[in-house]
Amino acid sequence: MRRGGFAVKRSARRWLLGAGAAGFVALVVLGWRPLMRSAVGWLDVGTAPGPCDFVMVLGGGPTTRPFVAAALVRLGLARTVLVPHMRRPRAGEEVFLPPEDETVREVLLRRGVRADQVRIVGHECEHTEAEARALKECLDREPGTTAAVVTDAFHTRRTRWVFCRVMGAGAGRLQFVSAPTDAFDPSRWWRTEEGVGAVLGEYLKGLAYVLYYGRGAWWAAGALGLAAVAWAGLRRRRRGAAASAAS
Repeated sequence: MRRGGFAVKRSARRWLLGAGAAGFVALVVLGWRPLMRSAVGWLDVGTAPGPCDFVMVLGGGPTTRPFVAAALVRLGLARTVLVPHMRRPRAGEEVFLPPEDETVREVLLRRGVRADQVRIVGHECEHTEAEARALKECLDREPGTTAAVVTDAFHTRRTRWVFCRVMGAGAGRLQFVSAPTDAFDPSRWWRTEEGVGAVLGEYLKGLAYVLYYGRGAWWAAGALGLAAVAWAGLRRRRRGAAASAAS
């Protein structure tokens, strides 16, 4: 009975998650404005920055995130910027830009952060969990220190979940700061492919994290399929609108 009861609960959880993913995709396609604004707002759990020892710039946003970190240092709210070491190209891969951690470091220096206030941490961090582990290693070496984590506003909820999971009992030493998003307007994100891709992708990443650690990764694959359908529908709608305007 106990085993059967667990199965029922697990089945119910899968149905709820599947229905939630399908409902979200439907809202994206329909463009229901109030809920769409709430959808992106729910992802932002950033808080006003307070004093801390370190500020970490997560990878993926070199045009905005290092500027926020530099401002925190200049305002005296943080003393050292932590920059995750990013993956280096493998033999045979074409390279057109320097590694992102080098770009971020250069931005920080140009924004007035001293070289001795920038520290590269981790090794070839390719995802959020690797960045969280790099920060944990840094804080473990310096007990009692605190850190602010800077990422795009709509990344903060998933980022907080991942970092708190990695930090465990030390999660209280962290704060999460929202950086502005320059790729799209958050108040109208569903009207652009960049916005749809970013917000829907963030929900799917969060779903994938939860389901992966909860042994339900196959639901994430289903959600990705639904996302592909929604993306195709959005593109068809935009093309149809453009054709109507031209005729």
